[in-house]
Amino acid sequence: QGTESGEDWLVIHREVECPDRAIGIPPVSIAYRLESNGDKVAVNPLDSSPLHAYFPTGLQTQLKFLIHGPFVTTPARNNIQEDSDRNRALINELACLAADSLVICRSHGFLSAEFLRVLPVKTDWFSGGGRLFKPIYDAVLEAIKTRPLLPTIDGGHARADELVLGGTDELHQLLPAPLLQELLKREPASRGWVSGEVRPNPRYLDVWLYLRDAAGVEVLEPWIFARKLSSLFLEARDDEWFFSFYAFLVGQEALWRAKPEPGPLRTRDIIRCQDGKHRPPFDRNGHPIVFLPTDTDSTVPTVKPIIAANEKARDFFDKLGMAHPDLCAEVISYILPAYNGEVPVPPEEHDGHLRTIAAALHLDNSRCYRAMLDALRQGKWVLAKTFDGVESYEAPCSLFFDLGDLLTFFDGDSSKRFLAETADINWRNLGVRDRPEVKSRGFMLYNRNPQAPFVIMEYYGNNMRGLRCFDPDTDIDGLSLAIDTISLRKAVYIWNVLLPPVAAFISGTIEKATHKTFDNATTKQVDSILGKLLKTRSW
Repeated sequence: QGTESGEDWLVIHREVECPDRAIGIPPVSIAYRLESNGDKVAVNPLDSSPLHAYFPTGLQTQLKFLIHGPFVTTPARNNIQEDSDRNRALINELACLAADSLVICRSHGFLSAEFLRVLPVKTDWFSGGGRLFKPIYDAVLEAIKTRPLLPTIDGGHARADELVLGGTDELHQLLPAPLLQELLKREPASRGWVSGEVRPNPRYLDVWLYLRDAAGVEVLEPWIFARKLSSLFLEARDDEWFFSFYAFLVGQEALWRAKPEPGPLRTRDIIRCQDGKHRPPFDRNGHPIVFLPTDTDSTVPTVKPIIAANEKARDFFDKLGMAHPDLCAEVISYILPAYNGEVPVPPEEHDGHLRTIAAALHLDNSRCYRAMLDALRQGKWVLAKTFDGVESYEAPCSLFFDLGDLLTFFDGDSSKRFLAETADINWRNLGVRDRPEVKSRGFMLYNRNPQAPFVIMEYYGNNMRGLRCFDPDTDIDGLSLAIDTISLRKAVYIWNVLLPPVAAFISGTIEKATHKTFDNATTKQVDSILGKLLKTRSW
């Protein structure tokens, strides 16, 4: 009722029997502060909640509502006697009343998301300094676990084990209760989402943690949703659901972005294609698998036209970087996968592939061009041969040109493969090499800035660097075996071709220091792996 101060309270009583009184005693009571906002009345959490024993005591309960009982107090009335059987019995009665009061509040329409802020959610307090009132905490927790008391997104109420916490408004719309049940494989079936107002924001964070950790309400955030998505779930959805699904993903870039960390849906079967199948938009190397539909027949997988025509879905496809198929797309999605099988591609079919690839390499304005180049450099599609003439398909970045000096240098190395193709393609741009690889990180730095120091080690008081980019681990691929089988022609090739570019890496100066600034450095002249090989072997 209204008071002189203009406050309204919902007061709920419970008659009790007390162990040290033969006759009845006044009831225990709980009081919820009410607040009006226009035509709406809601329960308002209290900032201060002293225990009442007819009058306020000095004992703060840390509850968000008031409790009253005929407690046995200390003489100063600033506390109650915790070891009193009567007081413990009264707390237990209040615990039962707190649980039952939730049902009453629900019947009055007060049990909303805002009401959850009134619940005793401070687990640490009631397990520590507020342990006297822990029976109230326990009774309320048991009530929301076993009775339909938690507000749902559709305005109803359900038990904690029937609900799911979290998500965005778009995810709530995407997954109504029946789909939520299907996704989570709930038994018994879930009733749906906790009220959408309950989010891990400053206003509801304590409630969120309480529902998640204490009440055991399952959490489904967008990244968890992405992890739980299955092909069976997606196959059961109609096209209109996919409109909403892709619209939802527009605002969830972390689930499908390429960098800095690829999103989990980037390689999952989330794209509904023209043939009714579901495929990932990209493979694990970032190469496109599915493309936008065109007016002509295509040999590559394309998005189902009715979905691609939807404005919200198309917005997602554009942000995802999906392109219309062209020759570059055909190379990625049709030609290169043909070389991944156990059966070798026949020569006549391979020749046709080479013609398509040669034409595609001129389409540098295609959105798929860079992805195609990466795929071509790594894919095993180039005809190669060994010294013995054994042919196989290999990645161009692992091959060498069939040049006289290279054949002489690698003579005796059965692991090397040489280009056996005659097609007019820029093989060097695809990674085929015309000389042995220089294995040196410092050498790569030298080509950009020859005066820079090369950091060899940085570890607390152990710092080391090479001056003028010197790298003591410098070596040349195949050089050791070439020296083992040295000939005059090999020696001339090593001296005149291989060594001039790496002359600065045969030996060099190393600085060691305990300070990262190298202001206390000592220097030492050392030979690299390459230098030791050249100086200690006969060649």
